[in-house]
Amino acid sequence: MIRLTALLLLVCTLPALEVGDHVLADRVTVGTAELAIRGGGTLRWKRLFAIYDAGLWIDVARPTAGPLDDVAKRLEFRYRRSISSVDLAKATSSTLGIKLPAAEREALRPRLERLNALYRDVVEHDTLVFTYLPGAGTSVTIAGVVVDTIPGADFAHALFAIWLGPDPVDARFRTALLGTS
Repeated sequence: MIRLTALLLLVCTLPALEVGDHVLADRVTVGTAELAIRGGGTLRWKRLFAIYDAGLWIDVARPTAGPLDDVAKRLEFRYRRSISSVDLAKATSSTLGIKLPAAEREALRPRLERLNALYRDVVEHDTLVFTYLPGAGTSVTIAGVVVDTIPGADFAHALFAIWLGPDPVDARFRTALLGTS
């Protein structure tokens, strides 16, 4: 009986999801929205170098919602290496530049520039979080501090599509974030 109790205790205390050495919470509350973990994974450059671990949370009130639907969601990144703010901004801009039609890119340009101005150099274990709440916009949290909220469902859709859209930066990473791997 003691072994069974110990086994049950072990199962009940396992983390919701562990990615690398980053433990992702099962649920997070943002404003009045409760979000549940959907999945997590590690983005690798050329499949060799781990860049960051990440997790995706989706509104529990809409569990069947797609990752690009207009629902509360959160992407949290924990960096495994140092990256300059200039490189973060270039990566965001170039990815959106490739994936968006010119008119959409131009409509988002001022908000993308606003996001790029928020980036700072990151070092190993720094976190960057994008949290979208319908009607409020996408909050940007760096090292645990909300630094800005960028308005627009269209902006959130384009930003989250970098990792979760039909043509993501890495299909394996997208699959892991969606919890379908």
